[in-house]
Amino acid sequence: MKYLAVIGTFAICLILAPLAMAQQDAYRPPLGDIMGKIQLRHIKLWFAGKLANWELAAYELDEIRASLEKAADLYRGIPVACNACHAGIGRGFIVMQVPSASPFTDQSFAPHSAP
Repeated sequence: MKYLAVIGTFAICLILAPLAMAQQDAYRPPLGDIMGKIQLRHIKLWFAGKLANWELAAYELDEIRASLEKAADLYRGIPVACNACHAGIGRGFIVMQVPSASPFTDQSFAPHSAP
């Protein structure tokens, strides 16, 4: 009896595994989730640049590029482009601006000097 249960479980796994993989490949996060993640990276990029931590700024910029598959040269140009896009799709009430305070109170954006 145990032998049949093991074979049955194995057979079910063989059948369900390709279905699970197909669903995983089809998953696309909502655009709002992607934009929220990118917004947090923009804030980190801004504060890293403001404190001349170019290593952290470069890292954040690379992460932004990887997510958007586009280059982002200057933070100040990004809110303008975002706001134009938001207005163009009827979401003009979403207005981006240069951050005035960091929500990352647990992270220093100043360059770290090696001991």
